[in-house]
Amino acid sequence: MTTARNVEVQGLSQKFGRTEVLHGLDLEVGQGVFGLLGPNGAGKTTLLRTLATILRPGRGSVRLLGFDVTHAGEKRALRRRLG
Repeated sequence: MTTARNVEVQGLSQKFGRTEVLHGLDLEVGQGVFGLLGPNGAGKTTLLRTLATILRPGRGSVRLLGFDVTHAGEKRALRRRLG
């Protein structure tokens, strides 16, 4: 049985100025409960802001429910689906 992936992140990198906050992050999250832990400055908020489409990925791809949110059309379609 295959578990559907609600979140798929491949090679995600984010920079603020010269500081690289996320470097080549790969992540898959299926349905269910999910927690994100780490020390201050580890990039948790940056990751969540990117997943929420508040920030555009510097590099890499982000797919939510199968929609590639790096493309404006798919981002709009995802927002329509979520309501």
